Amino acid sequence: MRFAICPINETSTASAFELATEVFVRHSHLHKAVGADLRSYRAYVAAGFFRDVADGLSLMAVDRTDNNVIGVLIVRDFISPAPPQLDDPQYAPIAAVTSHLESIYRRQRQISAGEVALVDMAAVHPDYAGQGVYRALRMALATHGFARGYRYIAGELSSAVTQRLVLDHLQHRNCAELVLADFIYESKRPFAAIKTPPKIILAEGPTTPPSA
Repeated sequence: MRFAICPINETSTASAFELATEVFVRHSHLHKAVGADLRSYRAYVAAGFFRDVADGLSLMAVDRTDNNVIGVLIVRDFISPAPPQLDDPQYAPIAAVTSHLESIYRRQRQISAGEVALVDMAAVHPDYAGQGVYRALRMALATHGFARGYRYIAGELSSAVTQRLVLDHLQHRNCAELVLADFIYESKRPFAAIKTPPKIILAEGPTTPPSA
């Protein structure tokens, strides 16, 4: 394997932030739909990103040849309070989608602190797409979360690739879904133009011991 998986450390946090935000702005269907730009989006997510990384659950994939960060999973405890964010209406529709899915998930059962690790952001450098980076990160998170005492991993799946991998191959269960074309925010359908995938899904799967 030409890359290694490890926790995000202090020296790599800035690189992880740059990668995650650039991938979201350039390649996420939801972010392109709201006209995301790097400067405003980085300002919008910075507080949450750095708080999440400080919790020690987040992982990165590093190219062994040059030590560059090529993939990240930014992870937090599901019920940890959200940090203060900029009040930016540009990204409010995306936040509303997340809130909707998480509210459905919360209604299914009582969730305690330290039980569910939530993947807040997942990003792989486009040059490494199709090389198993995202799968390796998700598999590593299953054992990393288990070592930290977590029972489950949850996260939104906003691309056809992640939905296929997590639902079909990792066998996580579909806990909540939203048809993007039908989503209404402030009397508008901000994601009506998104056709693939037609839904965004919140999925949950178990953590696993290292020997599993």
